[in-house]
Amino acid sequence: MTTFASNALPARNTNAVNTGAKETLARLMATENLVVVHNAGAVTATFNTATRVLTLPVYNGAMTGEMYDMFVGHEVGHALYTPGDEKVMIEALNSIDPKNHAVVHDYMNVVEDARIERQMKTRYPGLGRVFAAGYKQFIDSDFFGLKGSKTPIAQMSFIDRLNLHIKGGLYCGMQIPFNTDEQVLVNAVAGCKSFEDVIDVTREIYDFVTQPKQDNKPDNNGNNPTAGAGNDQDGADADADGEGDGKSQDGGQSSGASKSDKNGTPTMQDDAATDTMDKPEQGDGQDASLGNGQQKQQAPTSQTQKAMQDKMQSIRDAGAVTPSYFRIPTLNLDNIIIDCKRVHKDITARRADAPDTARYNGAKLLKQFNDNSREYINALVREFERKMAADEARRTFVSKTGTLDMSRVHTYLYNDDLFLKNTTVAQGKNHGMVMFIDWSGSMSSTLENTMYQLMNLITFCNALRIPFEVYAFTTACHPDLQEKIAQQHFGCSVGHVRDVYHLDAHTRASVCKEYTVKQTNSSTSWKNYDVDTGDYMALSQFSLINLCSSRLNKNEMRTALENLMFVAKNHSSGYLPGYMYLGGTPLDESVVAAMQIVPQFRAATKAQIVNTVFLTDGASGSYPFRQDKMINPNGKNIVFVRSQSGQTYKMDDNQESTSFLRNILRNETRSSVTGFFLTPSGHYLFDFFADSKKRKEAEKSFADNKFCVVTDKRFGYDAYYLIDSMVKTSTNKDIVQGVDAADTFNKTMERKKSTRALLTQYAGQIARDFVL
Repeated sequence: MTTFASNALPARNTNAVNTGAKETLARLMATENLVVVHNAGAVTATFNTATRVLTLPVYNGAMTGEMYDMFVGHEVGHALYTPGDEKVMIEALNSIDPKNHAVVHDYMNVVEDARIERQMKTRYPGLGRVFAAGYKQFIDSDFFGLKGSKTPIAQMSFIDRLNLHIKGGLYCGMQIPFNTDEQVLVNAVAGCKSFEDVIDVTREIYDFVTQPKQDNKPDNNGNNPTAGAGNDQDGADADADGEGDGKSQDGGQSSGASKSDKNGTPTMQDDAATDTMDKPEQGDGQDASLGNGQQKQQAPTSQTQKAMQDKMQSIRDAGAVTPSYFRIPTLNLDNIIIDCKRVHKDITARRADAPDTARYNGAKLLKQFNDNSREYINALVREFERKMAADEARRTFVSKTGTLDMSRVHTYLYNDDLFLKNTTVAQGKNHGMVMFIDWSGSMSSTLENTMYQLMNLITFCNALRIPFEVYAFTTACHPDLQEKIAQQHFGCSVGHVRDVYHLDAHTRASVCKEYTVKQTNSSTSWKNYDVDTGDYMALSQFSLINLCSSRLNKNEMRTALENLMFVAKNHSSGYLPGYMYLGGTPLDESVVAAMQIVPQFRAATKAQIVNTVFLTDGASGSYPFRQDKMINPNGKNIVFVRSQSGQTYKMDDNQESTSFLRNILRNETRSSVTGFFLTPSGHYLFDFFADSKKRKEAEKSFADNKFCVVTDKRFGYDAYYLIDSMVKTSTNKDIVQGVDAADTFNKTMERKKSTRALLTQYAGQIARDFVL
């Protein structure tokens, strides 16, 4: 719900205002990470108290930093003190006049503005100067329409004079006249402490300006101070308010007067054709409690408010680039993750159907792999243990106890160190790894070698008892998901669902808790359904196949490793569960999933440091920042994303979505993120190394060792390994191609060299991640 809009609407001067600093100011004052939205399509500034989104219009150069500061302080006041429950607002408006919400809202807005600004000044005393400077510039620039008005301030309606008193009288020293009855209400406004007080005082003001018309009595000076207050008899304020008793000063009928149509039915004519706010239906003015022949007056609208809105419209920069804002959705992980025990039960069943040959013998394949990889895994473990030993040495402290070591006393003539010592080793940190492997069709030619790299990591973790999880990301659907949806939404099995398009829409929507299904056409002859993502990122249907986990016991782990070797060798043979055939590349979706999985993994394993690993050969096959959700689909777009922690992130210019999301993952989970990118012969090196010197170094490393490392954090990785996908690792040479004459000694040594270099450097990397 969008609550009270500020009467003083500051603009965004892109030349004079540092909007980034102002957004930070808003968050600091609100003591929360508000979403600050600059929207060129916004007519006015608003704060949505439910979603905590502060929306600022985009204006040309007519606004200053002082105006902007005042505006931010005002809107943050609504964020802190104005209720966010829509029902509370509706009930408040109904309690005053259920048929005139628009005018009542204006009145309540004036009173609420006074209350929240007073509370903001109490909380932040320095804001008094900010409000004074901002409102003075609004008045000097005639944002309230005073200079062009033919009605003196003393003859304006009470709500306008009250508005000017709050905005100009309190801050700029304007002298606003009020009679005795009006001053009571002004004092009541100044005494509002709660929103309930605002409702009560607004009701008093509304009743006051709509009370039955009475003859006005001049004061001792012969003046009529209530003229224009909405309760005069001669209609002197009709030209100011467009309302009153239906007669203007020249005897003509006012624009707000009641007319009759050809059937004699009273109608209301509104000359404010440019006012886009829907006018609520006015009552007939009858009130039984007033007695026969008496009518309530129609509440005058605020002309100063309308002048401000018109001024804002005239300087609004509607052609400015408006950023697109998205939120990260909450994934239904139960609908996405296929647990490893279910996976290996299905693989084991499918292996039973495979021919009894060496190619399909998972146990034999695993033994060959272990024999070939043992020396390299041992090297990886030793490298890691050296790093950890060095860290333990740094955590070791030796202190003297103050007690003599009697075994050394006899050496007092030549030894000063005669006291007992205590050796203390500070507690180290627990480690964990979460790995994601690309399970897309483009991996077909490299998946076998990638699986062997994955097996190295799994064996490494098992050797050091490091907890881990391995997921393969694919566009396949969870095998039980559609049956679950059919029962839940259609009350039958999936085979009996008649509208498969409706079923598919629910399947796609099942990815995130915030997604809903909507019908996208109005035709009665056919129906089409789509997923409504709201203001959340648009994620595609995907699954995470839990290939392996440290949660498995010893026997389950051996079965899992045998199955993975079977999969590595036979991923395209037809002997796998249907959901394990290669699909698309939901890399962006898997990064978003990691934002939930990594914290859960850390909590379950008590791991203090987690290294998240992605093994892939390409870019994401989807784009979560959908064009139909963006403001400028044909031009430049600025993308902001709000995470579930409340942090807001801005995508850098020319940054692709996956790198952007990985940076969010690193920041949100405090995880070290490592990437293995399989690329043919360094084809993409130019994309990762803009600096010519670093690119030449990378080319040399790629030529010598068949890999290089990207350390540019712009890609969202702490370390990004580019690996030649055309070279087989030495750890799987016998498995991949057997030992034949073509496999020369030199080629074998070359593979050993490149593999050792990669594993050694990676061991140092993860050890460094773990000890920091």
